[in-house]
Amino acid sequence: MFLDQIEKGRTETPDPVWYFGNNGKVTWDAYCMLKEVNRKAIYKWLKKLEYSAEFRIGSELYMAAHAYPYFGNRGRLSVYYTKDKAVWHRMHWNGDPFINYHGSKKYRAFICGHTITDHYCREKGDAESREAQNSIFIAPHFIDIDCGAKCFEYKDQMPEQAGRARLAALRVDDMH
Repeated sequence: MFLDQIEKGRTETPDPVWYFGNNGKVTWDAYCMLKEVNRKAIYKWLKKLEYSAEFRIGSELYMAAHAYPYFGNRGRLSVYYTKDKAVWHRMHWNGDPFINYHGSKKYRAFICGHTITDHYCREKGDAESREAQNSIFIAPHFIDIDCGAKCFEYKDQMPEQAGRARLAALRVDDMH
């Protein structure tokens, strides 16, 4: 969202979801106070960032991204693995993010954030899982590590979520 705003420039109205809902105003105001050379360097760095990253632990290959895998534009994959989905797609608790991937790599799991993990407990309708709200959610094909820490900043607007919010970290080598 920040990159989109940089590309729009200072004259266009910022996206209110980013600007107000995600504290973009603070980021944008600080960015605008920088020297032009620094703004250009930040823009260049952001443009080079990948939408997904791969890493290995032992023999297992994992992919991590904000919301959904992105493999670049590879013919038929582009229908399922677009940049927009990489940023905004919300996984389902039993979803397989690699179901339409036909490449040669074999991924153990996809690790993401974007969706607060208690969403999956509600979606699943599982009372036992509901007890583990805002804990790291591990499904057969993906792991969500967004335990709602963002909600700490929104205590007034999201009191229930803020009360359950946690900051999470996962050691992928042993899943602790």
